[in-house]
Amino acid sequence: MKYKRLILPLIVVGLGGILLGSFFFPPGKPGAEPPSRGGGSSGASPSGASTHSQSATQVDQKEKQGNSTKATTKNAGSTASCFAVQALQHARNLIKSDSYDNYVKATYFLTCALTHEPHNMEAVRQYHRVVKKIAELERKRGNLESALSRLEMLKEFLHRHTAYSSPGDIEELLRLANEIDGLIQKWSEQTPPSPGISLSEIEQKLQALEQFAERDSGVTSQGIQERIQEVLELEDALSLLEDSAVSSIKVRIARTRVRKVLENLRVQERFMALEKSFNELLNASDHRAKTPTAAAYYLQLCEGIVREMLALRNRLPDSWAVRVDGALEKLEKAAADLKKKRSQKIWQDFRSQKHNWKGYLFPRSFDDALKRIQQWTPPKEAKPDGSCQRQIETIQELIRALGEVATKVEDPDIAKEIHSYLKELSEKLRTVIELQRIRYSQWALQEIKTAYEEYKKATGTFGDDEKAIAAAMVDHLGHIDVNLLPYETSRILNEVFNTCFEELDLENDTQEVDSKLEVTTELARKRNEGEIKKLSDF
Repeated sequence: MKYKRLILPLIVVGLGGILLGSFFFPPGKPGAEPPSRGGGSSGASPSGASTHSQSATQVDQKEKQGNSTKATTKNAGSTASCFAVQALQHARNLIKSDSYDNYVKATYFLTCALTHEPHNMEAVRQYHRVVKKIAELERKRGNLESALSRLEMLKEFLHRHTAYSSPGDIEELLRLANEIDGLIQKWSEQTPPSPGISLSEIEQKLQALEQFAERDSGVTSQGIQERIQEVLELEDALSLLEDSAVSSIKVRIARTRVRKVLENLRVQERFMALEKSFNELLNASDHRAKTPTAAAYYLQLCEGIVREMLALRNRLPDSWAVRVDGALEKLEKAAADLKKKRSQKIWQDFRSQKHNWKGYLFPRSFDDALKRIQQWTPPKEAKPDGSCQRQIETIQELIRALGEVATKVEDPDIAKEIHSYLKELSEKLRTVIELQRIRYSQWALQEIKTAYEEYKKATGTFGDDEKAIAAAMVDHLGHIDVNLLPYETSRILNEVFNTCFEELDLENDTQEVDSKLEVTTELARKRNEGEIKKLSDF
């Protein structure tokens, strides 16, 4: 077991020696003598002008090489400084966790920082603190030899580092080295600490900690942190028992239980921290968020926390899993409330704003337009006044606008209300479209009736007024679209048209122009020039 304890100190001493060697013999040290060049006086030119020319050339080349070297040195220094800052930050992050393993890892990053930037006193101080902390933990665990070895290495490092420090930092380095030397003497005079606790006592405390880790009610973050400290103390006590006469198998079993309890407590500690952050952000989204956008940002952060909580769920006791479900329900309710608020604002803005709906001369709100549509009745007389068409266009415009709003609304209740309006307007639209066709048919019947009455007036016992008959056919029947009429109406139209048309077919026709041909030509012209009444005219 003693040989195992000495392995890690020897490795660290070796790494420290490499680091210190790099401090003593840094490459490219300013002020170093350049290597002598061959040639001496025997290589001098016999001509003074030639010698002067060569000297000027050499000076010029030296200036170029000097500028290039300065640029390279500047870039290398900037990169080294960047590496040092990154390594120092990694070390700081590791030290925060207060873990033996992380302390050891931190020494590697600090070594990297000092390699790239030897004059960084902050890295030196951090290295001093970390190595001292590692030595204290090893001594506490009973590894006194390893702890003293670390301190000796640290003292040597501080002494040697004075060669690369500014005069103002040398005093501090010597002071730190003297403190370490005093600590070495103090620990050397003391006997290694004993476990101070038996294995049976460790197992009893461990059982109580295992029961605590399964609790749900009454557990606080402070309580978990205190129990974690107790577990760490048990772990240190087990380390001291490894060299005693206690069964190594029992010690290993106890150590496995300790690690499991520590893992469970760490998970619970992390979960409680997440739960606290979740509740704070959820409260902020409901009370502090002034806009729906800000509330959505808070809820997005809450969603990320819940995902992490769900990842921990299988590693928590069953009683803790209920709290994960509770957080998920709270998030879903908050998201639904946010959707409702946003939907209410969109819906209220739409209803309060005035729009230029088709069919209305002046801007009106949605509620005003809807009320007018519901109360609308067509004129009594069926004529091509466009009243139905204007109503149809207004309803279609409202349906289009409602459809756009429906795509933006997220709340199901408001969406249901909008769809009910859409259903009502769609039914109203079908009714008006049907009414438009009916009114077209009514108007056509009236025109057919007028044409037939004029035909009756133009016929007599002693002769027919073919001109009047032709005019009745063209004026009253010529602008009716048969395709828009129901079967009964179109049948009546055909009968009246044929009756009138037959009266134009006379054997003793005294007129210069054939009336049938004239009527046929005029009806064709009306259709070609679009003088037939359309459905949209009503």
